[in-house]
Amino acid sequence: MNKILTVSQLNNYVKNVFDDELLLQNITVEGEVYEAKFSGGNTYITLKEDEYVLSCVKFGSRFEFSVGDKVHANGSMRFYPRGGRTTFVITYASAVGKGDLLVKFNELKDKLNKEGVFNNTKPLPRFIKRIALVTSVEGAVIHDFLEVLTRNGCGYIDIDVYGVKVQGAGADESIVKAISIAAGRNYDVMVVARGGGSGQDLSCFNTEAVARGVFGCAYPVISAIGHEVDYTLCDFASSLRAGTPSIAAEQIVRINEMFISRFYERLAALKFYVDGQINAMSIRVKSLSADLMIGSLRKASELKNRMSAYMNRIYNLNLEKGLAIDKAYRSHIKTIYHNAEVLLTSREQELKYISAVLDKSSPLKILSDGYAKVLKDGNSVDNISKVNIGDKLKVVLSGGALGVTVTDKE
Repeated sequence: MNKILTVSQLNNYVKNVFDDELLLQNITVEGEVYEAKFSGGNTYITLKEDEYVLSCVKFGSRFEFSVGDKVHANGSMRFYPRGGRTTFVITYASAVGKGDLLVKFNELKDKLNKEGVFNNTKPLPRFIKRIALVTSVEGAVIHDFLEVLTRNGCGYIDIDVYGVKVQGAGADESIVKAISIAAGRNYDVMVVARGGGSGQDLSCFNTEAVARGVFGCAYPVISAIGHEVDYTLCDFASSLRAGTPSIAAEQIVRINEMFISRFYERLAALKFYVDGQINAMSIRVKSLSADLMIGSLRKASELKNRMSAYMNRIYNLNLEKGLAIDKAYRSHIKTIYHNAEVLLTSREQELKYISAVLDKSSPLKILSDGYAKVLKDGNSVDNISKVNIGDKLKVVLSGGALGVTVTDKE
């Protein structure tokens, strides 16, 4: 029967093997700096050769190495039993040139840039309703993305998730396939997203196939890969780079909020214009009505005075002269008098009609019929949604106004 070991026993045994193995002590390793960061007074470096990586640490000091430097690092391998981690502890290190990985990456980057793959100028739509989200179905990306949209009132957006591998063997093929499928469908925008990770974890987004797939999409692509400090070829080929999936969701929220804000601004401007036109027409009608009424009264008065003067002259003639008036002339006078009466009657009817229309349109008339005008802070209230319980309102009625406080809404 095999001896049963606990985890601590096995890990401590492995540590002793590492410590006793002279081939793992005081050795020099050559590799290309793939990642480098300084934290807690220590320098953490990842060395890489082809598909192989080595985690290294230099305690208590800082190395000024850049990603892509080829270095010779002297030190020893260590196994830490508590975390089950293997680390190369560096004693000293020196740069010996540039690594092949960086050279190849820069050559690919320059090639794609010269071909225009990084000149993706597809503009984002003014309003986003449908999104293709290319990401892993595992992890927190989908939850974080949806949570930002929902929290900001954009839960109405339709989102289709295209699940892909986001690291490891075959991840770039999986991403390219999903992008190709989504690109052939009708969406406003595509979001290619992945949470944070090491440079090695994000390497599948640094392939030529992924960059060309993003650039070839007929509609805009937002790249949201890793952390805000991480840049990939996917970012360069996209229409818009967002530092993280959450930032991508916030960008979409801002686009839709701006559209809705402009819509309401233009609606308010249209209402202001229409109200102004109505007020101007109302003033014009009142002015024309007043002019018509004054003009009609003046002409009627003038006609009446002329007729009275004329008749007085006729009656003041002596009888002999009066009898001498030609019959046709008298008939003509009667016709003139009759036409004057008809014109005066017609103008009086027009004046009565216009007065009735103006009276019916008068705000005072509307108030006298039992209606009221409600004001809040001096502005008209045209919808109950603008009133809250406890608001103080002014209610204008026929003959005066009331100051009220809202105690209930139905």
